[in-house]
Amino acid sequence: MITITHTPQNLSYNRYTIECSDIDLLIDDCIKRIRPQSKLYYKKELRIDLIKNKTSMIDVHAGMGVSYIVNLK
Repeated sequence: MITITHTPQNLSYNRYTIECSDIDLLIDDCIKRIRPQSKLYYKKELRIDLIKNKTSMIDVHAGMGVSYIVNLK
């Protein structure tokens, strides 16, 4: 199950945290939120970061105005 929480910061109101225990489901959901020209990069890098660190980030440019913190539970 994917959990999405609005987690605004002082200088970044459009920030969300996405969490899930299934890495494939998590990456598939995140890819839908990324602009087309960044999808290939993030599909690879999200997997690497999540396996290594259990967390990653999608920047505001790739997220089309929204930044995401991605956590593997």
